[in-house]
Amino acid sequence: MNTSTPRGSTCVDPRANVVPRDHIGSHGRSQEHTKVYTVGRRTAIALGPVVVANLALCGTSKAQETGPFLEVKRDLPFLSRAPEPVQIPRRALQADFAVALLRSGYETADSMDFVPMDKFQQEFWLTRRAEWEPYKMLYDPIVVEQGKISDPLYFDFISAMQFSTLSNEMRNGKQVFKEYCEECEDSYRLITRDPSLMDNAKLPFAFYNRLGARLLLKLMDMEDFRGMILPSIERLKQSGGASSDVLECSINILEYFVSKGYAISSQIGSIDEAQDGSLNFTVKSNGPADLWALQYCSSHGSDILPLYDVMVLSHVIQLCGKKPSCSVQWTTTTLTQGWNVV
Repeated sequence: MNTSTPRGSTCVDPRANVVPRDHIGSHGRSQEHTKVYTVGRRTAIALGPVVVANLALCGTSKAQETGPFLEVKRDLPFLSRAPEPVQIPRRALQADFAVALLRSGYETADSMDFVPMDKFQQEFWLTRRAEWEPYKMLYDPIVVEQGKISDPLYFDFISAMQFSTLSNEMRNGKQVFKEYCEECEDSYRLITRDPSLMDNAKLPFAFYNRLGARLLLKLMDMEDFRGMILPSIERLKQSGGASSDVLECSINILEYFVSKGYAISSQIGSIDEAQDGSLNFTVKSNGPADLWALQYCSSHGSDILPLYDVMVLSHVIQLCGKKPSCSVQWTTTTLTQGWNVV
């Protein structure tokens, strides 16, 4: 791994509250159940220093979570390169928002029953331990404070470790297993996976979708999100996905993520409404909080990527009956999304 630090690279040193280290989740099973839609990532290609991934976000039901969704060219040079440090100062995240993002990933995996969560916690810890010192060296002399997920440097690290670990466990997903249970008589309970997800190849496909739905519910519990976003979501649903309402809702969601420190800024541009009613637009985010995580997951062949805003936005668009697709590309400073809504 390249451990040199670009002299032009600095990081905001947020002084937010430290979140307890169990912020990713506990051994207990999640009790949340939500209606879900399908999200699938189809290809990833490298173009010089930029990675491009095409996402197909289809508005189908849980029962239809099948079919091809992910083809990654593992032999591409960029995918084998060590991740580079993010070369832009980033904002601090609001701690409760960062917790919601990370817990959504944990709880989504928990609800899909492909790995004992006590085993996931163990593998997650081992992955963090192996990568922590190299990661700190990557940003030296900047200090990355362990456990402080409001710091974009630590959030970037922990989200990469979570998604990479989950991806590895999906490939070896279990159908039936015992899981630690503190309140159970023999300290374990028997877990059986949903028959509709018996094929491990379907797990990343379903995970993207379910995480977007779960995270939206968590955000709905936040008063400022309801006041800022809910009215535009209701207008979007009432209009059946009118282009103006799709854009308004997208802008509001992106602005909300920015207000929580998820990115320095996000702008919508290149808006084009075709005669067939389809809508195309781009989103460019500067300094998103998971920019290094995207590099890390790609270089380690992960089948899932921490694109939280993409997953939420795609789920909201699907609520009005529209079918979105999205391509994403990133550098060490920006993330660009290209959307098509039909």
